[in-house]
Amino acid sequence: MQDANARRLGGVAGHAGLFSSALDLSKYARLMLGHGALDGERILSERVVTQMTAPHICGPTPVKRGLGWDMDSPFSAPKGTLFSKRSFGHTGYSGSSIWIDPQTDLFVILLTNRRNYRDIASFNKLRGDVSIVAAAQFGKLAAGSGVTAQGALSRVGANLRNGEKQKSMVALRRTKPSPGRQGRKHHRRHGRVVASPGPSPAYFFG
Repeated sequence: MQDANARRLGGVAGHAGLFSSALDLSKYARLMLGHGALDGERILSERVVTQMTAPHICGPTPVKRGLGWDMDSPFSAPKGTLFSKRSFGHTGYSGSSIWIDPQTDLFVILLTNRRNYRDIASFNKLRGDVSIVAAAQFGKLAAGSGVTAQGALSRVGANLRNGEKQKSMVALRRTKPSPGRQGRKHHRRHGRVVASPGPSPAYFFG
């Protein structure tokens, strides 16, 4: 179990928020894009949705947030570079995220089970790259932007390859055995950790 607080409480704790599937989250995203209506049924009033997604400046730094939403802050990695200024979203501790853009009529849901909590930069890069590809492929981009789905995919692929090379070099340095018996044990133990496959992230574009 990843959450130490939940583990101490026997595995159930209300502080960790709500968990759902990509299908349920997509319905919620469609609800927000529909100004509170989903499949012809009014769930929230337009006024509530407008208040939820209105930007507010928070603190002395130019951080923008809505009511329960992030808009422009150090945690806005899922926004990528192609989502509009009107977009909003939310991130989860284990790597999950949802980002919604009313201007381009697009939402991106990323569900993951992140285990490496120290490599925040790489994971935020993944969040942004997924949104870039989704926006280039499915979003309503401005005419003359010069961005294509193929170009976005090529750029993301190059970033991933460079990232894997860097991680491989770091892994080799960390697993390099030191002289003596203890060094060999250290190498074998950490070699298994490096080689262990991690869970594959799930992407959902709408």
